[in-house]
Amino acid sequence: MVETPASNSAQYVASYARNQSISASTNLYLCNSNRDILTELTTSRICQSVIISCPELTLGEEYNIYGGDSLLTSFTVNQKITVVGSSSYISNPRGR
Repeated sequence: MVETPASNSAQYVASYARNQSISASTNLYLCNSNRDILTELTTSRICQSVIISCPELTLGEEYNIYGGDSLLTSFTVNQKITVVGSSSYISNPRGR
């Protein structure tokens, strides 16, 4: 189950989910529209969702999430917690 931070978080957050699994040990990169890497992480196990936040996320700006060299999704930050992608497993993407 995806649990996102509260809507009063200090930083903007991207809650990314998909119906296809992301393999364990996949390098994920959050990049700005210039393809500069803002943050990266490596999945520790198979997953279908990740929560990504970093100080550089800015309201109204476009970002990309890459899995290795493959573009997984593009999105624009449109609120404090931006829900990206889709999954049948998201039951409450806004947290508590």
